[in-house]
Amino acid sequence: MSINSKNEVNEKGGGVKEKVTDETLLALHSMFGSPLEKALELLETNCVVYLRSPQGRYVIQVTSSSGIPYTLFPGVNYCSCPAYHYQVIGTQTFLTCKHVLAARLAEIMHKGRDLSVSSDELTRVLCAAANLDGDAADSNSFVT
Repeated sequence: MSINSKNEVNEKGGGVKEKVTDETLLALHSMFGSPLEKALELLETNCVVYLRSPQGRYVIQVTSSSGIPYTLFPGVNYCSCPAYHYQVIGTQTFLTCKHVLAARLAEIMHKGRDLSVSSDELTRVLCAAANLDGDAADSNSFVT
């Protein structure tokens, strides 16, 4: 599914459209605040990529508006971005950041691009995300 600028949800393949009500958007906004708006912008620009290994393991990469890819684990509310550390952990202003929210919304709406990677490539991405790889900047992203 995808949300377009008219707040309609398009079901992949089926052509069925459901209206996302203003009430639903307001409820989500009241819970998540400005990160929701930014997450929806990331979804609109197709910044969510699923890196899937042949064994079925996967991580999600969300490329920020500044072009930096953030590697996220499905269902985990953690991101290495500065906003998460400051606004979620530090000041506790927000529940999550735009990257985690975009990843979660993409999973729920079945949106985002799939990219098949080898187990070794997935391991390199994970090591780079954990800063265990000396070439983190070069091997952290598969997003183009």
